[in-house]
Amino acid sequence: QAIEGFLFDKSNKRQIPLWSFDLEKGHKLVSIGKAGATTTNAIGRALQDRSIQYKYLNPHLITMVTSIENQLSIYILDGITGNIVYIQQQHNAAEPVQVAQIDNWVTYSYWDSKRRRYNIESVEFYKGRAHTFSQMTEHSQGTFSSAETNVGGVDITILKQGFILPFEPSILKTTFTNKGITQRALLIPNSATGKLVQVPHVMLDARRIPKMYTRDEKGNYVVDSKLDDSKELPGSYFPEIFLSPDTLVSTNRTITGVNNVAVAPAKLESTCVAFAYGGLDVYFINNLAPSKHFDRLDGFGKTKLGLLCSCVGLLILTLFLKNRTEWDQINRAWQ
Repeated sequence: QAIEGFLFDKSNKRQIPLWSFDLEKGHKLVSIGKAGATTTNAIGRALQDRSIQYKYLNPHLITMVTSIENQLSIYILDGITGNIVYIQQQHNAAEPVQVAQIDNWVTYSYWDSKRRRYNIESVEFYKGRAHTFSQMTEHSQGTFSSAETNVGGVDITILKQGFILPFEPSILKTTFTNKGITQRALLIPNSATGKLVQVPHVMLDARRIPKMYTRDEKGNYVVDSKLDDSKELPGSYFPEIFLSPDTLVSTNRTITGVNNVAVAPAKLESTCVAFAYGGLDVYFINNLAPSKHFDRLDGFGKTKLGLLCSCVGLLILTLFLKNRTEWDQINRAWQ
């Protein structure tokens, strides 16, 4: 088996072969994924040393997963040149395999045959870092280049971290918004229980690492500051994805046989909509907000009522002071 890339010549209406990637002997292609046509304006992330680490936003990356004898091989290729950007051998791994990809973030899940559980791996790609404002101006949203070398990931920083899923995922689907400012999240349906779960990117951040402890001068264990991710990320690394009522999109409802999700952006940047289907039931969500509703006020509650009372109070105080000032001026004139 082989994966081939072609260039379509519109003038002559023919396909021109560009590259070919041959699978290893005995390997079977079990999953393939590619990022959709989404927009992102979050091209980097701030680090604790006040530098900006820029994402490798290559829209032509293709993720392939092959399987052979209790082993998975993950290949991430550049769809223009056919060069390998990332490769990973996953032992004691088997189907089912699910893949999701967006921006510089690739996730895939598989069955761990040794520990009898479902794992999910998070891989992120970065290219370049800026420490000064002049260096920041050199980067723009379209800054990426297809690698010219045989090994595409030579000058790319690749971060990887693994997590444990407490259930079998039917599919992995990423959320996205109009401008791409809101953080991404994974929508993971489970057809066995009929639940739909939202896992935000911050829980699957590849920069999370287990805390390392060292002894101080008094012999007490303290967190090694060089390997402390809690300075930039809320919480610390925990291998198992903890499900809470906030992550359960379907709440107390059971969506029978759900195995697919369609996602679309809403008018508000903080919000996207999703439609779960595939079984006997369908489910529509119109207010998915991975970064909360930062661009809209809640309903007429205590916040808006307090704001209204404050405005009315300021108006009354302004009218009172205006009237008092006029009387003071009249009294001064008659003195």
